[in-house]
Amino acid sequence: MKLTDHIENMVQRSEDSKLAPSIFKNCNNSIRAISNFLNCSDMQAVFFAFILHNTLETGSADINEISGHFGVSVMHILRYKPDLDSLVKNRYIRLENNTNPFSNRRNISYFVHPTIIDSILRCKLADGAGKIKNNFELLQRISEVIESASEQAGYELVEEDVFALCEQNKNLSMAKTLLSSKLHKTNLIILTIMASKLMEGEDEVSVSDACEFLDNQKPMQLHIRRDLMSGRNNLIERGFLEISPSLFRGDSELTITDKGLKYLLGKEAEEITMKTSKARREITPDNIQPIKLFMNPKEREQINTLTSLFSFERFKMISQRMREKNMKAGFSALFYGEPGTGKTESVYQLARETGRSILPVEISSAKSMWFGESEKLIKDIFDRYQKLQKST
Repeated sequence: MKLTDHIENMVQRSEDSKLAPSIFKNCNNSIRAISNFLNCSDMQAVFFAFILHNTLETGSADINEISGHFGVSVMHILRYKPDLDSLVKNRYIRLENNTNPFSNRRNISYFVHPTIIDSILRCKLADGAGKIKNNFELLQRISEVIESASEQAGYELVEEDVFALCEQNKNLSMAKTLLSSKLHKTNLIILTIMASKLMEGEDEVSVSDACEFLDNQKPMQLHIRRDLMSGRNNLIERGFLEISPSLFRGDSELTITDKGLKYLLGKEAEEITMKTSKARREITPDNIQPIKLFMNPKEREQINTLTSLFSFERFKMISQRMREKNMKAGFSALFYGEPGTGKTESVYQLARETGRSILPVEISSAKSMWFGESEKLIKDIFDRYQKLQKST
């Protein structure tokens, strides 16, 4: 029989059993298969089988449902709370988060996490101890833990799983940093989210997205979001994250700094920095060949004006004056004309003379058939260029 067959058999035979000794005799083979798989007691195997069954049917099993299945009172079930606590401690089952005021459940409820269900289907328990080779793999595993967390689990279990994973891999420098850091654990999780997003190619992450794992803890989430957006959060004060207003929506954007990456990943941070630098595909001024352009006097005057405006000292001075007048600092220039008249080359030479980098953009990459997607793509282009400006 497969393990799933043993679990189904256990659930069917234990119904209205009163948890009498006869059930352990009648279901000995199934109980033994489950207890050997989980390395737990026979009683724990019986409870696990029903909680798994109910997780698949309704999402969780509360104390009333457990007592109803076995045909005993709730008080009788409380005698076995140490067995349930042991299953929770070993993370075979989880306590359901009942902080939602609109939830119908008010009793103690348990559920089986999807990772355990996957392990049962594969007939092999996942054990992260000693199997993660480097900081990048650990970062990826932590990201998977955070993303797979459901509203059922709640923030507390996300935190527990993340730091249990670090405990299992103390040989890695990132695990040691997270375990010994004096930063609040919530901030450490945000820092790992930012680093993993950067590995996936996302230079900037909205404050809302970075705090999404706190959705079931609204007061804490609002407090952290407020501190991040005001710059009072320790991650920003210590220079691990930078925050900037979004160009296209109200939510502010977070960027992990080189200092933040180095704090988290040590020397391996350089690998991410190199990859993201290549991904930008910017054209630096030292890679632009000087070419003499022929223009009429009016066009030459306009280019000279732009060259003067884009010189670093004057640009800084004029931007400051614009801010003092409550204007948005910066310049926009539109080059127009027939194909082959020198629009692109004028930009190249302007960048070379003023020491500015160019971020080429294919217009097709900013178009999408989906509603709202083009705006997001355009926003990403400007956000990337903003970051490029800071690095140059």
